[in-house]
Amino acid sequence: MYSLLSSPADSVRPELTSSRVTSPLTSPRPNAENYKELAAGRRQMRTLYRAMKMKRNSRISATNLEAISKMMAPVPDEMETVDKKAAAAIKNRQNAERARQTTKQNMMIMKSENQNLRKEVTELHAEIGYLREQINELTQLLNQS
Repeated sequence: MYSLLSSPADSVRPELTSSRVTSPLTSPRPNAENYKELAAGRRQMRTLYRAMKMKRNSRISATNLEAISKMMAPVPDEMETVDKKAAAAIKNRQNAERARQTTKQNMMIMKSENQNLRKEVTELHAEIGYLREQINELTQLLNQS
């Protein structure tokens, strides 16, 4: 079938090998038109990237300006909130002081009640001692008679 000098590639039809499909993207050697198209595409991409970068930078600077302006001068609404917070802090301090005073008063009342109860306990112990002596005397009298 094949001779020793010929190869299967030689038997390929010549009309298929000679006709190539060329496009600007697949051609091995781009011509002047292809260069113009590619350059235009690159310019467009550079323009888009530049616009995106500028937009990003402007966004960052705008937020920085807002932050700086907020630090420089508080807005009147914020001043009202600061006043409200200060008033709330003062009220909290007053409530805490009142609670401390109430706790102190309750402690003093409980201490005095505790002292009174201790006095009653000592009086009761003394009375118990007296009653035991009385019981001992009476039992001795009963035992003697």
